[in-house]
Amino acid sequence: MTPPPLLIGGALLFWGLYAEMIIPAALCAIIVESPRWTGWRLQISEPEVRRVWLLTCLILLSVMVFSFVELGGLLMFSRASLYSPLIFFPLALVQAFHAKSALEFKTLFLKSKEHLSLTGSRPLAVNWLYLYLILILISTGLQARGPATLGGGLTSLASGSRFYLGAAILLSVALWKFRPRGTSPVLWVVLFLISGAMGVMGNLGIHAAQEIIDREVIQFMMKKMQQNLDPYKTSTAIGRLGELKLYGRIVFRVKQFKGEDDQFLLAQNGYTVYRSPNWFSPRGGFRPIYPEANGWDWRFGPNTDFRQVLEVTRPLENGSGFLPLPINTSFLGNLPAGSLLRNQQGGLLVQSGPEWTKYTIKAGDENNLIGSPTDADLSIPPYLMGILKPALDQLQLNRVPVSTVPEHLRKFFKAGFTYQLKGTGAPEQVDPLDNFLNRTRAGHCEYFATATTLLLRAAGIPARYMVGYSVHERDPVNNQFIVRQRNAHSWALAWIEGEWVEVDTTPPSWIAFENEQASSLEWVGDLFGRLKMALVDWRWFQEKENNGHEPWLLMFTAFIFYLGWKIARRVRFNRKLKTSSQNNTSSQQIKRTPFSRIENYLENKVGPRHPDETYRIWLERVSEEAGNERLQEELERMLNEHYRMRFDPAFDKTDNEKRLQEEVDDWLGRQEDFSGSQSRSSSSIS
Repeated sequence: MTPPPLLIGGALLFWGLYAEMIIPAALCAIIVESPRWTGWRLQISEPEVRRVWLLTCLILLSVMVFSFVELGGLLMFSRASLYSPLIFFPLALVQAFHAKSALEFKTLFLKSKEHLSLTGSRPLAVNWLYLYLILILISTGLQARGPATLGGGLTSLASGSRFYLGAAILLSVALWKFRPRGTSPVLWVVLFLISGAMGVMGNLGIHAAQEIIDREVIQFMMKKMQQNLDPYKTSTAIGRLGELKLYGRIVFRVKQFKGEDDQFLLAQNGYTVYRSPNWFSPRGGFRPIYPEANGWDWRFGPNTDFRQVLEVTRPLENGSGFLPLPINTSFLGNLPAGSLLRNQQGGLLVQSGPEWTKYTIKAGDENNLIGSPTDADLSIPPYLMGILKPALDQLQLNRVPVSTVPEHLRKFFKAGFTYQLKGTGAPEQVDPLDNFLNRTRAGHCEYFATATTLLLRAAGIPARYMVGYSVHERDPVNNQFIVRQRNAHSWALAWIEGEWVEVDTTPPSWIAFENEQASSLEWVGDLFGRLKMALVDWRWFQEKENNGHEPWLLMFTAFIFYLGWKIARRVRFNRKLKTSSQNNTSSQQIKRTPFSRIENYLENKVGPRHPDETYRIWLERVSEEAGNERLQEELERMLNEHYRMRFDPAFDKTDNEKRLQEEVDDWLGRQEDFSGSQSRSSSSIS
């Protein structure tokens, strides 16, 4: 059964909107719908169909290979799914322009005389455009944004269900032709709407179940990722004896396109509960973030005025990890990932990403990543209140404007504290934080960040403990920032006047102090690091600088031209005609015999004979399509007489034509009697 008008074209436009390829989608829609309005058809043989199928498989394999080289891992399947409506478009054209309304699957795999049947039944034949419709909807669904939720009301529900509603409309048009003829159209529409509403509720239920599963298994996933950063716990070196080892290995690189900061912080995650010597965060809390339609860009807020634009080049161990970001990040670009999860503490976890990634960060003045403060952001272990009291009495934070609290804390720690990596340990029965604040007044960034967070809370200001990196060292070769392992840093985040503010109280001298501790051979590692990055750029990012759709569209266009050239060499174009006389050559029309009446009868009942078919091949096909194996046997003798009358000069046509006329009348009469008896039987039953 042929799909309804504009169904496939509308589905292609639907896919083009989500894939951001509306122009190629519109061109494909016009081409695939054109046979319906022009009436043109292609007489395509089975070998030609198999040749189209082979070329389609080759183009699919090429897309997957190039995607694997460019993206790596499972993301090649994401790229293939994006372009699948274009990849399989030639097969859709075969069906759209073919004279037959249904094509057999055996055509793709078997030679013309072989049959694919395990039970003796006829080979399966369907209209391939319906399969193409399913492929388009699957591809569109993979590009669509996340599922609908009830949290934002009817507006959010409608926005999140746009793909589902569009798919439901297309499916309703497709299924309309298959509805039972005795069913009321109104009843059919009502039942379809009910089933569609149940599908929406099922969609919401699956989304809710996914959130529950995410909360339960996130800890297991983190163990498998083998990352140093735990989303629920960060172990500090507070109270540890000995000197902390510093490593100069370069972790990632940062290129600054906008912004003039010579030093800034990139956060990876935040923590809310302190249990000496570690910080903790509540379990769960991760929520998925859904990309833009292209699958590469991720937006966290409506900001359009960006004060900072960065490009980070970094590896992803096992394709997963927390991303270092400014706390006011509003947009991530060019980040291919299977999923992106965000928690309320500001952690952004990427999963199923490439081995290397180069993503763009755009940050504005508004924070859209970190959730609003909770009661945990004010919690202080009771035993610490006495430890904090001397510092609080000296600071008098309750007597200064809230907006000036961060600066007071910075001056307090800069004036009376020193940075130190060596841990001497606290006296027996003395808390390490008490030893830092009230005795030695010396420690590393974890001491300063922990003390600052707790002092802010004691002053009634919600605060969090943040971990990430300090970006401040430039590569003298290309003037980009390089971030080493020893640049890992901790600081506090304070909720001041309705927004999160970074409060880094570690004395600025810590940078020079740590650089002095670096190995004298660090330049050797940097040299090899530059060589490695050159290879990484060539391997991963050389092609990605122009990673739009143009290469794939050019490949698809070249494929279509090659396909058309191959088909044009072997098939003939003709307009689908209504009468058998228009399908016959002039010589066949001149030498007609009584057998032509049988030909007319079969053409009206089954379909016209193709110009390149002999009578015997045509009767073999008609017998198969009619499911009557005896048909060809019954007509074989009359067909022989027909050939002799037309081509044998010595044949006596006078008597034999009369006899052939009687045999044709007898056979046609039996067909009419059979049809009439069927009609009478049907009437009596009703």
